[in-house]
Amino acid sequence: MLLSGVAPMPKPGYVAPSREGLVPVTIYVKPETRQALKIAAAQNNTTVAEIMEGAIDSALKRYAKAKK
Repeated sequence: MLLSGVAPMPKPGYVAPSREGLVPVTIYVKPETRQALKIAAAQNNTTVAEIMEGAIDSALKRYAKAKK
């Protein structure tokens, strides 16, 4: 049965073009932290993923320098 206005399910193994070449990273945060991230993303016309990617890049630069 095909419902009007509902996109069909993607085929198994399908990867969205925006996710090609990427791997998932899962973290657990408090609900208020997630909400603050979503608000910050909306206020700055960006995504939570972009905020987190920037934060991870900054952390890696900091910790990579600390190990040398």
